Amino acid sequence: MRRRILLTLLAGILSGFSVSFFLITLDLVVELHQRHPGTLYSLPVIGALLGLIHRFYGKSGKTDTGLILEEIHSPTAALPLRFAPLVYLSTLFTQFAGGSAGREGAAVQISASVCDQLSHRRSLDPAERKTLLISGVSAGFGAAIGAPFAGILFGFEVIRRHGLNIRSFLHVSTATMIAVLIARILPVNHLLLPHFGIAGISSRPAALITLALSPAVFALLVRVFFAANHAFVSLLGRVPGNPVFRGFAGGTLLLLLFSWQPLDAYQGLGIEGLIESFHSAAAPSAPVLKLLLTALTLAAGFKGGEFVPLFFAGATAGSALGGIAGIDPSVLAALGCVSVFGAAAKTPFTCMVLAVELFGIGIAPFAVTGILLTSLLSGKKSLYTRSS
Repeated sequence: MRRRILLTLLAGILSGFSVSFFLITLDLVVELHQRHPGTLYSLPVIGALLGLIHRFYGKSGKTDTGLILEEIHSPTAALPLRFAPLVYLSTLFTQFAGGSAGREGAAVQISASVCDQLSHRRSLDPAERKTLLISGVSAGFGAAIGAPFAGILFGFEVIRRHGLNIRSFLHVSTATMIAVLIARILPVNHLLLPHFGIAGISSRPAALITLALSPAVFALLVRVFFAANHAFVSLLGRVPGNPVFRGFAGGTLLLLLFSWQPLDAYQGLGIEGLIESFHSAAAPSAPVLKLLLTALTLAAGFKGGEFVPLFFAGATAGSALGGIAGIDPSVLAALGCVSVFGAAAKTPFTCMVLAVELFGIGIAPFAVTGILLTSLLSGKKSLYTRSS
């Protein structure tokens, strides 16, 4: 019992500090890119560099959430020590060059990897290690977003397994709360989104029809993202040679697209455009452009994750729908955020809780219905599949 309590405390502390350090330094890199837009021209070189890293370390150095889920389901050996630094540096390089990727996925991977290093020090049985990894996933997600309850639920929902006992739940909850507390004490910039006291939709027919149709639009965006990702992976897979050449080709294609059109708003995280969509109607093309550029960025081997890009796509889609219907875009933008990510990640219950934590209890009635319908209409594909 003492050992489990100690591991829980250490997991929370390690997650909180590692995620906070990651997000604080990432903000500095994002600011550097914004001050010096010429860093965009490093995309081909950064793509090749990340491809070289992937080729050198191979499967054992694979840096994605799928490997973590694989270890949770079928424990074999602790994640390599280099896992967290590789994710950290790869994400920083991606944002330095302006790649259209997120940060929360990387935070989850870093947190889980750092927590799993504790299993090197102590002889843990499979159940203990599983709890430790879930703690890392939940704490990383919660600390990165600043949403402890959604973080707790995320770790359990994403593994899609039943039979986890109350003891595991308590350990994961404690670690997540500690990590989120640390992230709030340290100067971590979380998303600052509108908080709805009582969210309302106009009773005008146009508003009601728009609200009813919005889950279908959000679900279509999820399908577009997965289709685009598959298409870009197939396209870049035809590039002869190894991941170095594919990364260079993908980075070059991104550079050409960003240079050909004024797409500055879609570089990097895109948080400014996300927040702006709550205040004024976004262009209907905004969500599709962000999803396509993110799919290409990730397919080329750049790192960071999909959370913020999917939030961006959902928010701008909802905002655009509000603009078309002539209603306040903020409620539909909020629904788009949580619905698109919830459907893509297949974590609807996490996103229901996340909606309340980010936007207030007033959004709950709309969020529950919107998230469930979007998940049902979006198909079976998920961001978080186990490694093959």
